[in-house]
Amino acid sequence: KRKHVREINKNKKEEVIIKQLETVEACQDQLYELLAGNYWKYHRKPLMLHREFVGRCKKYLDKNAIIYIAEKKGKIIGTTILFHRRGIGYITDVGVDHAKAGNDFTYFNITYYRPIADAIAIPLKRIYYGTMMYEMKSKRGCSTMKTYLYYKPRFRLLQSIMVPLFNIHSHLKSWFISHLHA
Repeated sequence: KRKHVREINKNKKEEVIIKQLETVEACQDQLYELLAGNYWKYHRKPLMLHREFVGRCKKYLDKNAIIYIAEKKGKIIGTTILFHRRGIGYITDVGVDHAKAGNDFTYFNITYYRPIADAIAIPLKRIYYGTMMYEMKSKRGCSTMKTYLYYKPRFRLLQSIMVPLFNIHSHLKSWFISHLHA
């Protein structure tokens, strides 16, 4: 718990301001670049979203899409999006310019601490964070849980191919999680 307080206080001491954006038109490209850069760093693939993604989220989902930015010395250094509906939240992508942020814990503050504080106020019962970096998430209070994906292919032949592929994926994921916590 002390670690979390230290990370929050260091971020404040570095004068990082994390806030929600009401409109994103003025900085949409910059937010996209932050998300794309982080995605490339961890996946070595281009981000599979359009440049207009963040703006469209805000336009079509309105209050159900909270766009967070982190500012330091008047410059945007981080972003993430919290999607929520019916008491459940989802954070899918995060982007932080670590060169500009330095060691100020912006990543943890914009990804975990601020959205969790806001989730309590909304109120949300749960936030889903995705399927990577389990150890880091568990240190910040997250836990793993079984989630389910339902997919119905258009063609029967595709169904006969997809069933075994999903089973393999499920077993590999379970094996990975059990070995991570071992």
